[in-house]
Amino acid sequence: MLVNEVIQHFNDYRDEYVAFSVILMGCIDGLDNCFAGEEDNPEMRLRVIRVLFGIYRFYTDSWMDLDEDIAGLLVGNTSPEERQVIAGWVQDALKQKATWSNGERYEILLAALERAN
Repeated sequence: MLVNEVIQHFNDYRDEYVAFSVILMGCIDGLDNCFAGEEDNPEMRLRVIRVLFGIYRFYTDSWMDLDEDIAGLLVGNTSPEERQVIAGWVQDALKQKATWSNGERYEILLAALERAN
């Protein structure tokens, strides 16, 4: 919920980049901790993965650099089945990308997911 609100209101405030970037980075750290402790809870893992990918997509589509390795978390801390789900999301993002975007970050993530399987 917090991540969705931050993303939705990102451009509503002056100096939003610094303030909201700090919030997003804290959310990434919290999600990473939550994700790591849920090996036996696939539903929770999928919710956390979905939120992490949402942050990744937001910062990728916005050309932001959060200086966080979300792609590394999505590739290195997931099962082959989870990576297949993520790959589907990446392919959807590539289809929906803006015309001015070259999709390079998505293509790099997709290649990393495929290599990990």
